[in-house]
Parts: sequence; C-alpha cells; structure tokens
Amino acid sequence: VYVGDNIRAVAKARADEENLRKVDRALKFIERWNSPSYNGLRNKITEKVACIRREEADRLKHPILIKEAMEKDSSFNSCGADLLNFLEEISLAVRKELVDESLVEDYFIFIFSSYCLCSI
Repeated sequence: VYVGDNIRAVAKARADEENLRKVDRALKFIERWNSPSYNGLRNKITEKVACIRREEADRLKHPILIKEAMEKDSSFNSCGADLLNFLEEISLAVRKELVDESLVEDYFIFIFSSYCLCSI
C-alpha cells in the first residue's frame, strides 16, 4: 500500500506541475497580447472593425471576417495576417493541449468574437 501511495502522490505532483506549466503558457499569450509591442496591432484592428461596422451597417446582418476585410483592403493585409497568425498560434497550443484551455478561452473569447467575427 505504501508503494502505491507514493506512486499516486508522484503522479499527482507531476500532473499538478503540468497544469501549472499550462497556466503559465496561457498567461504568456495574454502578456504578449497586452504588451506595448501589440498596441499598434490592437489599435489598427479596433479601427478596422469599427470602420467595417460603419460601412456595412446597411447590409444584411452576418458576420464579417477579418480575412474578408483583408481581401477588400490591401493596406490591412499585414495587420490582419498578424492577428490571424497570433490567434492560430493560440489555437494550435490549445489543440495540442500545451496551454490551459479554459484560461485562454476566458480571456480571448471576447477578442476573437470582437475582432474576427464582427456582427453588423
């Protein structure tokens, strides 16, 4: 019984350590998004989304994708690609179970829904 208890304790400790690493990796994505180096990207995306909403207000209501905005406005390509690449990196980390999915979802769901799917 003693050996079994030790094995269970070690397994639990390892699982706890892995969960902490996943949380830490998720927090690194959040820190990166909030870093000053992303200010320009966040501002450009916010402006573009507001512009899309103003320009497309009379269209039938449906989501406008950032990719569609990139196709219509070549000056937006780099910014849109940076955003989509960042979100794809997060998505890959979630799919590969490298980050804490619930923390990433809780933080980035608003950003994803606001910037990538703009309901008009």
